[in-house]
Amino acid sequence: QETIAGVPAFQEDGRFSLQRYENLVRAQGMSPATFEARLAQDVRIQQIVAAVGDAGFVPEASARRFLDAQLESRRIREFRLAAARLGAEAAVSDAQVAAYYEANPARFERPARLQAEYLVFDRAAIERKVEVADDAVIAFYEGNPQRFGVPEERQARHILLTLADGAEQAEVDKVMAEAKAIVDTLRQDPARFAELAREKSQDPGSASRGGDLGFFGRGMMVGAFEDAVFSLEKGKISDPVRSEFGVHIIEVTDIKPSSIKPLADVRDEIVAELRGQEAGRRFAELAEQFANTVYEQPESLVPAAEVVGLEVRTSDWISRDAAPEPFNNERLLNAVFSDEATQKGRNTDAIEVGNGTLVAARVKTFEAAQRLPLDEVRGRIVDELKREKGRELALAQGEAALVALRKGEPSAAQWGDERVL
Repeated sequence: QETIAGVPAFQEDGRFSLQRYENLVRAQGMSPATFEARLAQDVRIQQIVAAVGDAGFVPEASARRFLDAQLESRRIREFRLAAARLGAEAAVSDAQVAAYYEANPARFERPARLQAEYLVFDRAAIERKVEVADDAVIAFYEGNPQRFGVPEERQARHILLTLADGAEQAEVDKVMAEAKAIVDTLRQDPARFAELAREKSQDPGSASRGGDLGFFGRGMMVGAFEDAVFSLEKGKISDPVRSEFGVHIIEVTDIKPSSIKPLADVRDEIVAELRGQEAGRRFAELAEQFANTVYEQPESLVPAAEVVGLEVRTSDWISRDAAPEPFNNERLLNAVFSDEATQKGRNTDAIEVGNGTLVAARVKTFEAAQRLPLDEVRGRIVDELKREKGRELALAQGEAALVALRKGEPSAAQWGDERVL
């Protein structure tokens, strides 16, 4: 596949095209399968030639035997033994199950597990409780006019006569004279601006639109051009303006004065910001109290819950291999499985499990690692023993059939359909 994909003739825009590949192959009178078989044979021959060349001298007879073995095809049939079926039919005794259980204690051990009480103290929980007064919203709005302001924009059109930097004075004089003539014409008949822009402007982006540049604010155009636009009155024609692009004749066609967005349009934005600021302040204050209370009163999480207004939660069973949030944090998991927590029943420290989230926990119920009862794992053991017996029976039947076949005797082998290798 890599060889075919790397052929340039089968590619479009540098990538392999299946459609192009199939079309070209069929145009040569071959199916893709035939082409691939021939290509595979060619590749094998090349590999053989390379191997022989690298090895040095090889006797002709040896080389021919090797080559024949590589290029020949063979028709085969297979005799497959159904180990799964044989195993399913095998009998497994209680004694065998008990012996397997005793011989493999580690396979049937339940890891240590626990249930924990815990508190999740995060900034988001505080933020949801913060109320923002209308007076605060209005004060923020009025105190930040630059943030909610919409700057002035102007719509202009121009006629550009290009002039290179460093042009000879004679060329400069010629272009400026032409520009002044256009200005004189337009001041007498401003309605011809679009007509003259299409006829004379050398700005390919705007000439076809009558020189129109649309609306734009400060900082979007080159300095000299921008200064001229924002100093012109609406409908007035500028004197020729020189810029790095050449000489411009400009008319301002419309003006959108600067304004401030209505409070109604930005209220939600302001409320969210003020709520976030207040939540951050409260979180910083309460986080220290929360952590101190968890540490100073290690026999219960209730005092810490009262400090921050939370309810104590209880987890499902947790093990080191199966720990749901928030216990999937390594530091918290190690803390809750420590001897201080599991043996002495003390609170963990308040541990940061994410940005702006603290968790403290206390073990409620702890079960050390223990071997599962035989009755609980009997089905697993029976299945495993049946699989082992199935493999053993299949191997024995296969060996018996092979011995019979080699002796030319009848065998129990059931052959599948013939196929070519």
